[in-house]
Amino acid sequence: GVCEVSFAFTDGGDLVAVGRNEDGDRTGFGSQLFFAPKNDLGSWKPLEVSLPQRFDSPRLVNVDGSLLLFARFARESYAAVPTWLPFGLQRFGNLLCYSLLPKAAAVYHLSPPLRDGTWRERTLE
Repeated sequence: GVCEVSFAFTDGGDLVAVGRNEDGDRTGFGSQLFFAPKNDLGSWKPLEVSLPQRFDSPRLVNVDGSLLLFARFARESYAAVPTWLPFGLQRFGNLLCYSLLPKAAAVYHLSPPLRDGTWRERTLE
């Protein structure tokens, strides 16, 4: 499941959120993005597949109309364990492998989804 969630509002009033998906779910492991239109802020629409990066302690802010994500991360994909293994072993193995990796801090530009909630192919840069 998703934890450590941060959110921001676009200039148009829509909600965009990012959360760490360390425990995994039907969308995979890593991080998850969400969108809710300003007229229905209680209906968060997630990505179909989690982002492969795990963003620790994310902070999402709107700076002059640009959504910026500040987070600690590792360069390698969080989903390091093969998907053919049982889900519990994937969860444990991913956490163990990630714990051994060096971490850094980064700032990303996040492109909000289109008006219909569809995410762009290059969401994070």
